[in-house]
Amino acid sequence: MLRTDQLRTDQRAQPALISPFCGFLSQLRIYWLVNTSLTTIELKVQVAMSLLDGDARAWATPYFAQLASVQMGVQGVTTPFRNKAAFTAAFKARFGNLDDKVAAQVELAKLCADKSVREKRTAAEFSALFKGPADRSGYGDLELRDKYLSGIPSRVYRKIELETFTTWQEAEKRATEVEQILNISRAHRPELNNFFSARGRGCGGARGGAPTHCCDLGSSDRGKLSRVGTAPSRFFP
Repeated sequence: MLRTDQLRTDQRAQPALISPFCGFLSQLRIYWLVNTSLTTIELKVQVAMSLLDGDARAWATPYFAQLASVQMGVQGVTTPFRNKAAFTAAFKARFGNLDDKVAAQVELAKLCADKSVREKRTAAEFSALFKGPADRSGYGDLELRDKYLSGIPSRVYRKIELETFTTWQEAEKRATEVEQILNISRAHRPELNNFFSARGRGCGGARGGAPTHCCDLGSSDRGKLSRVGTAPSRFFP
C-alpha cells in the first residue's frame, strides 16, 4: 500500500513536488508544464515514477524497464503510455482511492484541530461535517472515535468523557442526546431563576417585599403570639 511519505525529496532531481501524497497528480501536472526539458512522454513518466518509493516503486519498476528498452531502441518494444492522459488513468486505477483517503485524512485533521470554532458549533453540526471525510478516510473505529470526541464542544465532552464507545457513531448518538438535555436545561433556566426569585421576594428576601413569615413580625405581634402559646418559645429570644 502506498504510504504518504513515499515520495522522494531530492532537491537535485526535482523541487519539493509532493509531500504528503495527497495532490500528487495535480502538482505533477504543474511540474510537467513548467519544466520544458521534459520533451517526451517517456521523460515525463520517468520523472513521475522517480518520485515513488516502497510498494509504489515496485508497481513502477516494470514500466521503468519498458521505458529503458524504448530509449535503447529495442525492436518490438513500445512505450507503456501513449500520452499523459494514459499515465494518469493508470495511476488513478492503482492509487486513486488512496489519494481520496489521504485527502479525507487531511480534511479530518483540519476539522478536529480548529479549536477556534469548536465551542461555536453544536455537536450535531460537527457530526455533519465529520461524517463525509470519516467515511473516506480509511481510519479504524477507534481512531475515528477519538477524533470525533476531540472535536465536539467541550460542554458536551465533559458529560461523556468517562463513558465507553467503540465507534464514532456511538459517541455521536450519545453526544446528541446529552446536547439535547443541556439545551432543554438551559432553555428552562430563566424560568427557574424567576421562580426562586419570586419566592425570595415573598419571604422578605434580599430583594425586599412584604414580610409574611412569623419571624418578620413586629415585637408586639410576637408578644401576642407568645401569650396565646401559638409560637414556640425557641423561635424568639
